Amino acid sequence: MEFKSYIIKTNFDKTAPNARYFAVIGILASILFAIFGMYSISTILFVAVIIIILVAAFAKKGNIQAYQISSEQILLTPASVRIDQKTYKISEVSDIVFVVHSFNGMNYSDSGDYKTSDGMDNYLSFSYMGLTEECRFYLNSKKHALDLCAVLREYYRSKIPIIEKDMNGSRTWLLKRMETKAEFEIFKTRHKIP
Repeated sequence: MEFKSYIIKTNFDKTAPNARYFAVIGILASILFAIFGMYSISTILFVAVIIIILVAAFAKKGNIQAYQISSEQILLTPASVRIDQKTYKISEVSDIVFVVHSFNGMNYSDSGDYKTSDGMDNYLSFSYMGLTEECRFYLNSKKHALDLCAVLREYYRSKIPIIEKDMNGSRTWLLKRMETKAEFEIFKTRHKIP
């Protein structure tokens, strides 16, 4: 039993942040020209900014996010955690925390707004020899999230102390919130967790 996924890394291509600054400056300049009655220059500048942004996004093939899926992988098994090429025995790590936000395509509510997840806002952190190791990982589907649950279930059964949290920072067990102690006891019995 294992869970394998891609690691999320910072997108070091600065085209997108630079384009944002360019757009803000261009739009502010367009407004300034309009205030001084230079409507034709204002309109031309505004249209030029929009066209340049669209061309840049097309040239970058839509790769304008701050984060991207890397070729590096995370592999979780009941015995170990591997982040890229470095493997940690599960018995040698502590303070294991999983923050599982969502999988790709999942709809969720954020401050009243409905959004669709890209699956890239999931985290794993733990301590190894006094140092904190962290990584973001990708969940591509509901099935992929359930594969993660299968490994988490084995951690619980092996009495490996882990903490799970959801997108709001609330404590979860196998990605579900337990509102009462009775719910938690039923959960433990159902999943054969000591």
